[in-house]
Amino acid sequence: MDEERELDGVGKLTERGLDPSTAERTARALGGRRTMRRLVHGLAILLLQLAIMIPILIPSNMITFTPFVFLGIIGVDTIGPCDGLRWRRLPVVLPIALLFDLPLASWISAMCILECCILHPLARTAYSLLARRPSSAKLEAPNPSASDLEDSHPLSSQSRRASSSSEGSRYREHASIWSALEGGDGSEVRCGDVRLLSLAWLLALADRGGVLPRRQELPEEAFLGVARLRQIEAAARRAIDRRGFVTALEALAKGTSILGFLGFWTSAFRRKRNVDGLLPIVSISYCWLEAAHPDREGRQLQLLCRKLRSLYGGRGLLGACREYGFSDMGVFLDWGSGYQKDPALWRGWMADTALYAMSDAELRRGLGGGDPERMAAERTAAERHSYEALEEGSLYALSEESLSMMAGGDRMVAERRAYEQSRTGEQKAAFGRMLHHTMDLWYAHAAVTVVLLTQLPDELPAGFDTTRTYESRGWTTFERCSAELSHPFRLFSAGWKLVIDVADEAGGAKMRLPATPARMEALLAKCRFTNGADKGTVLALYEQTAAAILGSLDKLSVAGLPLVRGDVWCSPSRLA
Repeated sequence: MDEERELDGVGKLTERGLDPSTAERTARALGGRRTMRRLVHGLAILLLQLAIMIPILIPSNMITFTPFVFLGIIGVDTIGPCDGLRWRRLPVVLPIALLFDLPLASWISAMCILECCILHPLARTAYSLLARRPSSAKLEAPNPSASDLEDSHPLSSQSRRASSSSEGSRYREHASIWSALEGGDGSEVRCGDVRLLSLAWLLALADRGGVLPRRQELPEEAFLGVARLRQIEAAARRAIDRRGFVTALEALAKGTSILGFLGFWTSAFRRKRNVDGLLPIVSISYCWLEAAHPDREGRQLQLLCRKLRSLYGGRGLLGACREYGFSDMGVFLDWGSGYQKDPALWRGWMADTALYAMSDAELRRGLGGGDPERMAAERTAAERHSYEALEEGSLYALSEESLSMMAGGDRMVAERRAYEQSRTGEQKAAFGRMLHHTMDLWYAHAAVTVVLLTQLPDELPAGFDTTRTYESRGWTTFERCSAELSHPFRLFSAGWKLVIDVADEAGGAKMRLPATPARMEALLAKCRFTNGADKGTVLALYEQTAAAILGSLDKLSVAGLPLVRGDVWCSPSRLA
């Protein structure tokens, strides 16, 4: 490192007009001054530590040992008078405590100070001196290597890492969330495209046995505005900044200046608001129970709220957040946060699979022959032969011309048109912006809490396919894997987990290694989508998210992760 600095210094001095030999001597003189400055800093830190520690250690040891000494409890010889008369041993015990116990404690403390503040800085100084180039060596321009040539390319690995780091900051900085809610200049979303619900309001709605309506029909008190969310974030309680203390300790271990040493000591007592850097936002990952409405009877809402109330020893998620200082939490729930179609205008035929379930002969025989209905039946049979499986809603996806040819086709066209027009063009555009430009943020942002509703209600709608579980669906798979990319599993002050699986009574999701885009593609191949076109959208969105987050990581902590050989999620082979 010092050699590189010296070379850089010589280059800069040469650029200023100095000849190479003079520049070399000047650079070496500057390097010597830098080494002496480090040595002086190390000695100054030592004296400063002694000045701080000695007045603390001596009184603390005296305060610790003196009461036991005066009571006659401390001593080498355990044979003596009864407990009530041990104070008579004071003339013997006091010299032992002063001449042996106190010096021993002081010596141990001094050794700790010596190791941390003298030996480590001296070792760094010695390494710096040994790493310096010999004075007789000549400075020669190094030959560019293949990696150097690669790094000089506009698409070099270094520039790619910088680009990934910039993109990865989108999932760490709070500004990206506020931009997704407020819109503004340069943003791909507009203010109002996404609105967050109040967690307290949702819990109250569940207590009343209510059903969550779509966003257009929600009252204004159901939402938390951006200004209110900012107030909640700013009102987080103060706590010891243990994260800052760990950072200062790591900097001190690497060797630092006097100001760094003072910063380390002050960080042990520094208090700040929102020490974990969280946002008062919760995203819900859940299954839709019907194509037109995720929870028509409100049973999922009741299950969700009941689980959230039972977490963390009965405090519930909202109670744990209030202990942290967040009076309420904004909830992203797609049914209430984005503009939706009117479920009252949905008709059963729009997702009717009975037609597709018929055999070819039944289709032709059941619809007659020679008329438009027969033509539609033959088209449906041909479509089935050309696909391995048609998704739900295949009949709904037919063109208006084909639909009109069927019995009652004009009525079907009118019903579908009314359903599509149940949200305006601007509302449809806002929903598209939410889907393509913010959906990744709500689940992958490191400061947003994600709740996984992996369980289904006991009572399900008639005709519900019980094989379509949380793990078998495409969007829920994307949401869970996105949450596992960047969320820390341990917090310093907050009393809840950032990824919560309601099926876990402890309130935490199972730790798993992040899924790579290739792994996600394999997972999505086994998943089912109500809209088959969503598969490509989900995969592209995850590839973009994973590349930004994983590409910006310097290290991946797997502390606390139970590595199991052969496990699809936690196998050590996936770390290779």
